[in-house]
Amino acid sequence: MTTQQLSAQAAELRRQAASCPLFVATMLIERAEELER
Repeated sequence: MTTQQLSAQAAELRRQAASCPLFVATMLIERAEELER
């Protein structure tokens, strides 16, 4: 996967996190940060 694809995936996870309960959002944000590393 390219860096651009990973960034897009991370951004999508963050969008999903915005509409989730806090504990789920936290998990998704952590996942997004892992993808961006």
